Amino acid sequence: MDPILREARAVDFDAIAAVKRRNAMPAEPWAWLWQENLARAAFPADFPLGWVLDCAGQVAGYLGNVPLQYYRGGNKLLAAVARGFVVDPAQRSHSIRLAAAFLTQKNVHLLLNTSANVPTSSIFGALKAFKIPQDDYDQALFWVVRPAGFLASVFHRMGGPRAAARLAGWAAVPALYAEMKLRRRHPVAISGAIEVERVNPQDVGQDFDEFWQRTLRDRPQCLLADRSAAVLRWRYGHPAAAMRRPAILRARRGGHIAGYTVITREDSPDIGLNRSRIIDLIAENDDAGVIDGLLREAHDLAYADGSHILELVGFPTNVRQRFIAGNPYVRQLPSWEFWYKAVDPALVQPLSAPASWYGSSYDGDRSL
Repeated sequence: MDPILREARAVDFDAIAAVKRRNAMPAEPWAWLWQENLARAAFPADFPLGWVLDCAGQVAGYLGNVPLQYYRGGNKLLAAVARGFVVDPAQRSHSIRLAAAFLTQKNVHLLLNTSANVPTSSIFGALKAFKIPQDDYDQALFWVVRPAGFLASVFHRMGGPRAAARLAGWAAVPALYAEMKLRRRHPVAISGAIEVERVNPQDVGQDFDEFWQRTLRDRPQCLLADRSAAVLRWRYGHPAAAMRRPAILRARRGGHIAGYTVITREDSPDIGLNRSRIIDLIAENDDAGVIDGLLREAHDLAYADGSHILELVGFPTNVRQRFIAGNPYVRQLPSWEFWYKAVDPALVQPLSAPASWYGSSYDGDRSL
């Protein structure tokens, strides 16, 4: 008998956690994502938590539906974000029904999936969702900040035992270090009077709100996820975010905030790789000096935090080019992670243009 597709309910939380455990996925932080989500109040009362595949009372599949607020052209937009897509192997043929339920909802302006793996990308493409029109979103750029640890992870991924991989990593450090020095694989020198300091996510305050309002004013045609101070505190100052060890760096020039970046840990423990990833970075007027200052401090922070690499995925050309100026390595991602569908007809044409996007790991649920 085929499973029943229905909306998820709060009473399903334990069953959804069970299906995620069966498929080696972490449980959802329910209270944080839905009850304490600052965007929730702007959404209709009947906004779905998600959908499940119900097999005679047992949950065999799930796709979450997280509410987030976006802005464009002075308008507030409601975005539904796909989250935690999982289906038991015996019911995988019904996965497309969950994705179809997500992509046919009508009570929002925009639908996003920013963390699609290979199977999910295939399903969303088949259902006529669109890839974000931002070049090279399937390529990660990264600098190596601790060569020995990075090389050990490479050798371990190639099949070497962990202890042998560590020894091989140390042996290969001189060659990698020489290559990095020769090709200048590091952030470019800071230009201008930029002061960069670390801010506790719980202490993000009014200066970030003022910067956010200037960002909205200066980028009126760009689709931007809510970056108000309250939302930054919710995203990165909440205990549920602690496992990612978020850090915020604030750049000041002339006494006022000129930009900031958010860095979190995105480790790959299966191969022993410690990874810091730049989740968000915005500079006033895309100032190259501010971006360079933030990237250099992010590099130093990644080293101090014990990361082996500092990575960046996505971002518009002006940000990405400053990273490229430091001659990073390039990693091809296994799938296109960022898919969207405009529910509001007025957004269809604008969102087909690259200039309408500021896509990064801040979008959707990628850093939640």
